[in-house]
Order: sequence, then structure tokens, then C-alpha cells
Amino acid sequence: MVYPIGDYIIQPLEKRFAKPVEWPSHIDGIIVLGGGEDLKRSVSWQTAELGQGGDRYLAAKALADRYPNAKVIFTGGSGLFLNATSDSEGMIARTIFEQLDIHPSRYILETQSRNTYENFLNTIPLLKPNGRYLLVTSAYHMPRSVGIARRFELNITPYPVDFRSNQGEMRYANFSFSENAETLEKGVKEWLGLLAYYLSGKSDTLYPAP
Repeated sequence: MVYPIGDYIIQPLEKRFAKPVEWPSHIDGIIVLGGGEDLKRSVSWQTAELGQGGDRYLAAKALADRYPNAKVIFTGGSGLFLNATSDSEGMIARTIFEQLDIHPSRYILETQSRNTYENFLNTIPLLKPNGRYLLVTSAYHMPRSVGIARRFELNITPYPVDFRSNQGEMRYANFSFSENAETLEKGVKEWLGLLAYYLSGKSDTLYPAP
């Protein structure tokens, strides 16, 4: 909790895929995976609250501006198993997109998925056959997401955001106990997720590569 050892676990995941060096000349849409929202507090306070993964929305806005003819496809439902609610990440996404001045005609919301696999399973019917898409999610979550996308034979270009680890001189002992513990937890959970998705046939490889 004093030293961020979680950086060593999560950083290989974050380095696996990089933002595009050369931008595609054309894309059909921008797929944004849910998870940047703080669903529990949003429901508690009846307002749109974002968590650490809120970078996904900033990326969606920047990419929507870069590709003005591309649709923004948000996918995310409610992952709350306790205190289940009809509210979803998609409802928060609608509010955030409006605040970012993304017109309703530009985005599509998928609000039924409860995990990463269902994100893609439920999004496929909303996509163009053989279309090309940018995929936005947290950097540590990108390898598993790419593995699932390839399992469904989707043509995606990764656009990772929301980096959690520190590099070089920025990694040192500190008093950010909860942050250090959370990074360790995220890293371990994601590696286990990669293994589980591969063994269950939901991902094309154990550790998807560029």
C-alpha cells in the first residue's frame, strides 16, 4: 500500500496497445465501452457522476470531432448485482454526451449489457457489416476487449485511455494507500479476466497482441 507494486502488474496491459500512429482515413463509428461512470453515486444523487474512467468520454468527444460523419456507439448497462436499479450507464452517457455537445443524431446507446462480452454481443447488431471502428476503453482493459472484438471478427482500431500506472521517476513510495491498492486490484482482476475469457472461448487468444 506504500509502494505502487500494482504498477508492475497493470503496466504490461496498458502498454499492449497504443493509440494510432496514423489515423484511419475513414471510420464508420466510435465504440465506447461503459465503465467510466460512477453508477452507484449517480443513482444515489440522481446526477451524472464519472469515475476514473471518465477519460473515455473526453476521447469520444475528441474522436467525434475528428470524424464528424462517424457514429458514437456507447455500450453499457448496469453491473450492480446488489440494489439492482433500472438506471444504467447508458442513461449517464446520454447526459454526458449532451453536456459535451454531441448531438443525439450522432450517438447510439446500448443499455442492456452487464459485462465486456455482452458489450460486444449486444453492439454487433448496431454496426455496419464489414465496418471499421475505433474502440475506446481503459488501457488496462484494452487487451481483453480486443480479444473479444476479434472473436466476433470486428474491424477495430484500439484507442486506449485512462492509464492507471506510473512510469520511471513518477513511481515511488507514497501515502496514496487506497490508490495503490486499487491499481493492484485492477491489474490482478484483469489478468484473471483474460484467463477466464480465453478458457471460456470468449476471447480469441490468451493475451491479444497488436
